[in-house]
Amino acid sequence: MKDTSKPVPEREMRVRVMKMAKLLGCSSEVETIFKKYDSLLKNCVDPTERYQIGLAGVSELHTLMGMRGALIVNGQIIIPQAENFDPNKYRISG
Repeated sequence: MKDTSKPVPEREMRVRVMKMAKLLGCSSEVETIFKKYDSLLKNCVDPTERYQIGLAGVSELHTLMGMRGALIVNGQIIIPQAENFDPNKYRISG
């Protein structure tokens, strides 16, 4: 089982997100979101503001890709799971 307490490096996470986006047929939209938030972050130096921009970006990706489970960042629930979501139904063992 993977250690989920360790954050995944941004570069690796982007690769994972793009792979999933290609499977879902929304890779161009994901690239647009990456560019949008990279542009916002480029000129931002305030750490709190950078964090908030990052949360907005990951929230937009979560919604675009039709995720129904909760979006949790640093132990904080950003988007709650959908009411009819059963996490055990989608659990992958191995």
